[in-house]
Amino acid sequence: VPKTQSEWKEIAIEFDQKWNFPHCLGALDGKHMNIRPPPSSGS
Repeated sequence: VPKTQSEWKEIAIEFDQKWNFPHCLGALDGKHMNIRPPPSSGS
């Protein structure tokens, strides 16, 4: 798991170079899953 901002940025750069999808840190496959916001984060 990336720990620094530069590590996250490198992941985004590699994702863009490989998949031509800028400003992305990853993707989910075709599975259905619930994504819940952190508690007290609003709506």
